[in-house]
Amino acid sequence: MGCPFAQLSPLLLLSCLVLFFQFGASFLSPKPLLASLQRGRSLADASAGVGSSSRSRAASPPPHHGGSSRDGGGRGGSSRSGGGPRMLGVSDVLAPPELQLQSDEGFEGEPLAWTESLGSGGPLFFADLLRTQASTLEFELALGRSPVPRCMDTVCNPERRSRVRNLIYTGDRVRKVRMSYLDTPDMQVYSTVAYSAPGHDFPLLGLSAMAMGSVRVLALDLQPLFPGEDYAAKYADANAKLKAIRNKYPQLGEELRKDYYKGSPFFSDSMMYARWGPKEEADGFMDKVVMPAFRECMQAYVEIVNQAPAHAPGSPTEQAVLERQAEFDRFHAEREQVRPILTSKFGASFADTYVSDFLFAYGGGQR
Repeated sequence: MGCPFAQLSPLLLLSCLVLFFQFGASFLSPKPLLASLQRGRSLADASAGVGSSSRSRAASPPPHHGGSSRDGGGRGGSSRSGGGPRMLGVSDVLAPPELQLQSDEGFEGEPLAWTESLGSGGPLFFADLLRTQASTLEFELALGRSPVPRCMDTVCNPERRSRVRNLIYTGDRVRKVRMSYLDTPDMQVYSTVAYSAPGHDFPLLGLSAMAMGSVRVLALDLQPLFPGEDYAAKYADANAKLKAIRNKYPQLGEELRKDYYKGSPFFSDSMMYARWGPKEEADGFMDKVVMPAFRECMQAYVEIVNQAPAHAPGSPTEQAVLERQAEFDRFHAEREQVRPILTSKFGASFADTYVSDFLFAYGGGQR
């Protein structure tokens, strides 16, 4: 496959690789990115705005309160392992008056109500990834939607034609699955990370997909929670499942640059990686390769979750899982470069809190 990044600068190319597992862990420094994306472009009309199934309110500081009906679990008010995400503790996080919040009403409705992109009125390139994952989590793993901090289910800046959709799922075996879809005139990014409940230590499911101009890039991995041969042997079957899917879809086995991943304890040797351009897009790359492979990966993840052995409550292993997940978030938080992009679209105050309290919440000690 020809490299669709040939027209991009080396810094931008490296940043695309570093992005993965960090929209969450990375975009790149904003100057070359925004320059390359916005040069010669006009912003499209934002009339495709926010989903009608959500309620919108200006983000002059929402009233601070210690608890609400949104605290404590998913549908039906059930308590979830590991605890729900805490509400943000700063009243001025969303101070910019142009920022709007949409809060899900009782966790009802579609996980993604958008029908088209803000940028061009065209398609949402990765909507099927989000919806497929949400459906699998709900119906095959019985996970429930849980509160998003400070009701940030959807955040929109109409003036900048930018919005981000955030979802959290929790369950007995899965501590948290965070899902984010960033939609701007410049790019679309879908990112997700799934953490095991403390009673289990199965690998983290991580996926990042980015559309930027005519370029599409995707990476997916079952990321080992612990280093070492014992852990690798324990989850050798999980690693083999991912390798088998990658072998079935060789287009997802492109060579990675080793700079970022070299020496990292949180990436496996079975990672799927692909980049494609207009020709592959026209040939149905998403429908013929990405989506079938992703469905198989989600089925493999379901099997891994359901078959994973449990640790005794209060065991040292349980505490080790919590500490290792915190280390995972710190590892990525130290390397993240998404803050400048979020700052340019939503303001610095929101960007700082969103990164530390939503994207990498466990790195700051959230339980």
